[in-house]
Amino acid sequence: MLRQLGIPTWFCSFSAAEHRWNDAVSTILRQQNDNRDPTSLDWSEKNEVLRSNPVTVARMFEHRFHVFQKEVILSPAEPIGKVTDFFQRVEFQQRGSPHMHCLYWVEHAPKLDQDGEDAVCDFIDKYVSCAVPRESEDLELREIVLGVQQHSKKHSKSCKKKGTECRFNFPRPPSMSTFVNAPNESDNLEDIVDFDKSKREQTAAKEILLQVWNSLQNEENESKTTEEIFRDLGLTQVQYEEAHRVLTKKRSIVLQRNPCELWTNQDNPCLLKCWDANMDIQFVLDPFSCIVYVISYISKAEREMGMVLKQTKIEAEEGNESARTTLKKIGSAYLNHREVSAQEAVYRVCNLKMKEC
Repeated sequence: MLRQLGIPTWFCSFSAAEHRWNDAVSTILRQQNDNRDPTSLDWSEKNEVLRSNPVTVARMFEHRFHVFQKEVILSPAEPIGKVTDFFQRVEFQQRGSPHMHCLYWVEHAPKLDQDGEDAVCDFIDKYVSCAVPRESEDLELREIVLGVQQHSKKHSKSCKKKGTECRFNFPRPPSMSTFVNAPNESDNLEDIVDFDKSKREQTAAKEILLQVWNSLQNEENESKTTEEIFRDLGLTQVQYEEAHRVLTKKRSIVLQRNPCELWTNQDNPCLLKCWDANMDIQFVLDPFSCIVYVISYISKAEREMGMVLKQTKIEAEEGNESARTTLKKIGSAYLNHREVSAQEAVYRVCNLKMKEC
């Protein structure tokens, strides 16, 4: 698809929120002739109801997503631009709930190498936001953003998987405007050889970013805009962007963001309001890492499963079994030991599509 269609425009993910969406809970209650009102149930009671019928929960998620995609994403309203093609894959989180990973190709989307940084940033600003709306602007959207788009300040075990404080890079840096953060590529041979100059630039850049970070630790500054913070520090947006570029090793997008939005994940306001659950939307700069990420979900390794199969093979070899018998034993071990969540089992048994394009 990448070779034939070019680089995808957006990478999106959409999570399930069965505790917010009362339709699945109310459907199961009706099936069980239970007259309770879903809105009156607490978290553990909803859990019991949802666990009692994973088939309905999984099928309703699948139906909900397809209606959402057809009626919203691919609608004439074009909330993320005119989509010409897509690829999607369902993946199951540790808690067992499904979520969708999607790639969308958009007609006339700008390309960084051809159209330049300004065109790309304008395009991103048109469709992506990390703002928390004021109550007077849009109370419903504000409640959704605060309810499902905030990253935990305590960082979960999942955050620290790759040995970092937070692999999702929260808190995110503030900025007066959206910019593409890319390493400085110097054509000047003297600059490449001059290690001392490079070291000085890195030290100065770290100093600037540390100043901004220390300023954000002050609770009084949370209500200020990024522009006011920079003004207090005597810093310009150009100096701030340059400091980022000196220290970065790969291309990324830094969104326009105020101090009160450092823990807010980016979204598309129209999609978020319709989906009413956690979502993510990113402009694709690096097609390679994007494809690797999606493919890793299609062929996700299961460490425990690998250990079971390895042990079965060793035991078969020790018993001098034939290749045919060894294969049978490994197949049997795979079928009997693989752990799947109830909802993933439903997807497989009911022949719901795991991936589509």
